[in-house]
Amino acid sequence: MSLSDADAEESAFSGQNDQLVSGKDLEQPTLTNSGDEDEFSDEEDDEEPALRYKRLGGNVHALFEKDTASTLTASERFLVLGTHWGNVIIIDFEGNEVKKWRAHSTTVNSVSVDIDNEYVASAGDDGRVVVHGLYTDDVTIVNYSRPVKAVALDPYYSRKASRRFVSGGTAGQLIMYEKKWFGKSDSILFTSAGPIQTIRWQDNLIVWACDEGVQIYNTDQGTRISQIARPEGSPRPDLYTCRLHWKDSHTLLIGWANFVQVVVLKERAQQQSPALGFTGTDNDSRPLLYAEVSVMYRTDFIVCGLALYRDNFLVFTYGDHQMIEGITAEDDTQIPREEQQHRMRNAPPPELRMIDRNIEEVSSDVLPLEGFQLLQPNDYGLAYCAAHSSSASAKSPRPEN
Repeated sequence: MSLSDADAEESAFSGQNDQLVSGKDLEQPTLTNSGDEDEFSDEEDDEEPALRYKRLGGNVHALFEKDTASTLTASERFLVLGTHWGNVIIIDFEGNEVKKWRAHSTTVNSVSVDIDNEYVASAGDDGRVVVHGLYTDDVTIVNYSRPVKAVALDPYYSRKASRRFVSGGTAGQLIMYEKKWFGKSDSILFTSAGPIQTIRWQDNLIVWACDEGVQIYNTDQGTRISQIARPEGSPRPDLYTCRLHWKDSHTLLIGWANFVQVVVLKERAQQQSPALGFTGTDNDSRPLLYAEVSVMYRTDFIVCGLALYRDNFLVFTYGDHQMIEGITAEDDTQIPREEQQHRMRNAPPPELRMIDRNIEEVSSDVLPLEGFQLLQPNDYGLAYCAAHSSSASAKSPRPEN
């Protein structure tokens, strides 16, 4: 099924089934469901839907008769999928296979595309990062020995001789790979107490999520410029995947469990010294940019993906207020095994919600993917490409007939 509106392209996915459905002291408002449908009038029911959907065709169903999808990203030209059998697949927005190759011996956890749509990187549980040229025979393979959970190409990978990418995984290290005049080099940019979950690279800024929170690194300065802590009362960081989305080089969206944050990057004010005639930053070791959380709110669902669509939040969600009420920051081993199995067998279908800047729900569409009852929040995700006319793709283990 694909979603269409005017200016953007989004792709939502479920990783177990392979269906493609094309500041300071912030207050924490709570977003709740919009209420009983009976309260709406017939006139409201006849209103034009905020988002329109159509299922991707092509040979998507044939691609996943045996394999299952594990990750997805979208570029302005195509969709890139990774699978549990280690394949990387390029498909167009109609669902037709463009290219396919075996990159890993086991699950592909993350895929990334450069801004020119010429290279695709993949990271897998086999400990490898593979960068594959789409129009050349150029292939780079780096083995890190331990499962790699996330990778991000330098947006200008194809234009630079340095051929940089960053990756991280269960080893807890964020590693920058690049080519230098004397050979190849790996540099550890950050070490976490837990795994590196998610990485996104926008212009000269890299953001990633780990146990300590969300970190932002400036590649021009070669320094980490900010850490955004997880909101107070959040569940354990490993329970729910952190969702990151760059709107632009100054605006970052973070969705983690049942919290949404909007982070704005600002330039640090330069202080002029009349006596010496230079600005304070010349002698200042602090980063030129700093991050400020401008919006934060708590939801009654788990965030499985998010983006800024026009002036609204587009949020791919799982669960409801009853599920959220049962979430605590305590170890989930305290939940009886029978209860855990009951929850897994009775999972709700995901929803795609549009939320305005006043934290009010504009629309909510249920996406009843095949097999959704067995899927959990970390099985879903959303990829977004603002350059394409709007088309969304959601997947779950087997496409519907």
